[in-house]
Amino acid sequence: MSRATGNVSEVEVQCPKCGYKKALAVDATFYVTFSEEEEGEPDKLRARVYKCVRCGYVWAEFMN
Repeated sequence: MSRATGNVSEVEVQCPKCGYKKALAVDATFYVTFSEEEEGEPDKLRARVYKCVRCGYVWAEFMN
């Protein structure tokens, strides 16, 4: 499960696939568990997710 925590915005960042310098960006929160047993609270990971406006490549930078 994931949830967008902000609006989509166009930012200047270089695409790692094609090198273009504009992408769409959104901050997202992911809740994950790292065990097969679902005991306790899941870990909360925050990331900024990007999508290149030229080639459509999607990547993420995870935050602390």
